[in-house]
Amino acid sequence: MLTQGFTVCLSSLELLNPGEQGIVTRFSNTDATTIEQLKEWGIKPGMKIALEMRSHTFTIADGHRRWELDQAMARAICVRLTHTK
Repeated sequence: MLTQGFTVCLSSLELLNPGEQGIVTRFSNTDATTIEQLKEWGIKPGMKIALEMRSHTFTIADGHRRWELDQAMARAICVRLTHTK
């Protein structure tokens, strides 16, 4: 049984700081159009992402692609943090 050295930190992408990385775990209950747009762009549970920049939009990347999300999209993405600054 694993009893040491294990933590799980779940957060909305909206709350991450630039440089933090995580794995998309799910989409929160939000507007179906927003979730459909994220899926069409290829953003889906299980993928690793990093928040690169945060201003009036949220810039995320997966190592190959980069997306600019609005606040509603960032709020809809739940991530498990894998690396923090």
